[in-house]
Amino acid sequence: METAGDKEILVRASNLDRETEVRMPAEVMKAGAAALPGEVLQALAKLLTRGGQCEVNFVDDRAHLVAGSSTYDLRTLPIADFPGKISASEPVEFSLSAAELRAMIKSVAYAALGTGIERHYLQGVNLHVSGEKLITVATDTVRLAVKSCPLPDGAAGMPRVTVPTEAASAMVDILKYVEGDAELAVSPQLIELRLPNLRLASSLIGGAFPDYQRAMPAINGAAARFRVSALAEAVARVDLVRLSDVNKRATILRLTTRDGAICLEAGAAAGDQALEIVEAETRGCSFSFGVVADYLAEMLDVWPGDAELGVQQSSPSSPILFMADERPSESHLIMPSVLKS
Repeated sequence: METAGDKEILVRASNLDRETEVRMPAEVMKAGAAALPGEVLQALAKLLTRGGQCEVNFVDDRAHLVAGSSTYDLRTLPIADFPGKISASEPVEFSLSAAELRAMIKSVAYAALGTGIERHYLQGVNLHVSGEKLITVATDTVRLAVKSCPLPDGAAGMPRVTVPTEAASAMVDILKYVEGDAELAVSPQLIELRLPNLRLASSLIGGAFPDYQRAMPAINGAAARFRVSALAEAVARVDLVRLSDVNKRATILRLTTRDGAICLEAGAAAGDQALEIVEAETRGCSFSFGVVADYLAEMLDVWPGDAELGVQQSSPSSPILFMADERPSESHLIMPSVLKS
């Protein structure tokens, strides 16, 4: 939907569960409002020349768009049929750095994107307060990621909520180039991200989020430390053995420590095989476990390539824990996979 004022237009999109509105400067010849087909308009906006001028005229039930040499004539919809604005009722409102909020969501969201049979409330990022910390956590029962930051002023009374993965991803995209602070307004049913010229509102996932603390192992010290980029590149290379699998099943890697190295092995004895040696600090510690290559790659992707990551596992069937001294507020778990001969 587009509404025009004196020197700006307001563009609002809604799918009933989530809505976004953006204000932008414009030369308005005549104030008014119109509803346009969102899918067509979104695709068109991505393909028009960036930074170019667009002229829009409404005549009867048609919208006439001209952008450079491009001309489009689109149908409009009755403005009265457009969904009303959704907003939180008596929300808890607080601000924090846009960069920190983006990192809080982006660092954990991948763990809620599993394709297996998960319960509905796992398909999102849980946001809650614990003591003097604001915490984000996501899990698909096989992976779990947790990140915390100091509690922002005014956030102490925030209810525990779970943001749908699509809304969480939209927040990450929106905040990518935002400088300064971002404001959140949180109620038990709705979360709003508020920026000077943009607002995103999303309904929340109902149901109790699992008690993830029960899955967190004690930190006993890393069995190995490695550079993220080195392991990520090795994982990508050994995963190529999947190309010879006609069923394109997920590759399960075996990770084993040697003195001063981590060995990655992939493939079955009767098929293609791969072996990579990654330099690591092992301090005489040892482990050997299986892990799905995609899960390991997605976890590594949320870390800077030059980060030094530590890994530990207390027993063969226990979760594999990844942490870094430079980011002590963050923990990542992956459940081990059964290795087949």
